Amino acid sequence: MPAERPLDEVAARTSFARFRVASIVEGIAPLVLVGIMTMRYVVFGGDAWFTSTSPFWEQVSSVWSPIHGLIYMVYVVLGFDLWMKMRWGLPRMLAADVLRRRPGAVLLRRALDPPARRVRSRATSHDPGPGADLTAG
Repeated sequence: MPAERPLDEVAARTSFARFRVASIVEGIAPLVLVGIMTMRYVVFGGDAWFTSTSPFWEQVSSVWSPIHGLIYMVYVVLGFDLWMKMRWGLPRMLAADVLRRRPGAVLLRRALDPPARRVRSRATSHDPGPGADLTAG
């Protein structure tokens, strides 16, 4: 078995910086898409489902939708690049992949951190919690 190469810190930091920028852009892109779809189908919606009365918002939607798809594909590729540079194992990469998706992140977070554990961690920390009298003592 060949010896494992040491982690290249510069490459890992560069990959992480690229991924961070892509994460911010990808976080904003769906919000823009939801705004466009709201304008197209709710504000200027037609009588039937998924119809629009505004050619302007149809044009904006037809331009932005592929751009959003391209941004997402770049985001996924940069996530894979980060996984390669950081030399994470497959389970960690799959967990990170699930966490990158908003509904998956909420479900996984609730599964991994149940309320009992959150309360227990507050009890063992020095955080007095809400409603504590900080003047006593």
